[in-house]
Amino acid sequence: YRTVLRFSANFDSKDAISDAAVIYFDEYASDDFDIDFDALKLKNTDHRVPSIYTISPDLNQLSISGMQMPVDSLSIIPLGISTSIDGSVTFKAQDISELPSHIKLYLIDKQKNVYHDLRQNAEYSFHQKAGEDNNRLELAFSLMDLYPPGTIIGDMFTISHSDEIVQINVDLPEGRSGNLLVTNMLGQILIRKDVAKKVTVELSPLEGTGIYLVTLVSGENKQTEKVLLRKDYE
Repeated sequence: YRTVLRFSANFDSKDAISDAAVIYFDEYASDDFDIDFDALKLKNTDHRVPSIYTISPDLNQLSISGMQMPVDSLSIIPLGISTSIDGSVTFKAQDISELPSHIKLYLIDKQKNVYHDLRQNAEYSFHQKAGEDNNRLELAFSLMDLYPPGTIIGDMFTISHSDEIVQINVDLPEGRSGNLLVTNMLGQILIRKDVAKKVTVELSPLEGTGIYLVTLVSGENKQTEKVLLRKDYE
């Protein structure tokens, strides 16, 4: 039994015509082009139809690609797209119903740094310039959730107490930086500090007992927490 996945691409226009690509899993298939398992891509000559295809490790462009069932935590399949005109293109996971439920499937748009979950939404639209582009798109089979590099998941910092010291434990992804602010309840800025990656900022009692706001801003992400600072912990 073979697991067969079907994909398509079309321009966003009235009476759009789709092009197709197929990936299937077979225990005897290899990654490189094999005439018994794969089919080479024949580009469309109709300018109204984009051409979509997978790219094998030996750089063959394929309309049908046989491969082993993914067992690694992450398997990347490069995709190529060729268009004769500029336009908005919709890529679609036409049928991925046979993909085992434990395997997640993403379309990665490296140009826009987007990781699109094809199980959550089977369609992804993007603007494509005329020509052949073999470096923009990838399909990713993954055993875990994937996020673009630098994406912030969960809290950007946590707060812990140690005697009279309050510790702000910053946890930003690689490549992301932020601005840490500590203000009193009147909005006066008492501390401003640039932070990145994993760093601990210690706060000692600033103006005696009181409630202060700790705010970390990183790009479009913002987190604010209240903290009680006291001179003596009894």
